[in-house]
Amino acid sequence: MDVANFGAFISAERDLVFGINDFDETIPGPFEWDLKRLVASIV
Repeated sequence: MDVANFGAFISAERDLVFGINDFDETIPGPFEWDLKRLVASIV
């Protein structure tokens, strides 16, 4: 998961919704790998 996977959307009721755009479905692994990818994308 990286920063580009988060975004804002407009719902049918015209509400602003913040959520996840994309799930990276590759292989199961430790959650630390996702945290490292998120931090690396922020840097």
